[in-house]
Amino acid sequence: MRYDLTSLDVFITVAEERNLTRSARIRHLAVSAISKRITELEAQVGSPLLLRNARGVELTPAGQSMLFYAR
Repeated sequence: MRYDLTSLDVFITVAEERNLTRSARIRHLAVSAISKRITELEAQVGSPLLLRNARGVELTPAGQSMLFYAR
């Protein structure tokens, strides 16, 4: 399966920062754009990559695998 490189870069940033707002600032994008990229990537993978909560995000097991692949 082929993934969009920009989406993978965004995912790596979110995975490392564990926060959508901080990731958006780093990538110079709106939070909604970050969220859309992650949602599209999750749809391609067919599994959630992140668990979203009030404090930020955590990687799911699928997200951990994707992070390894993306790097």
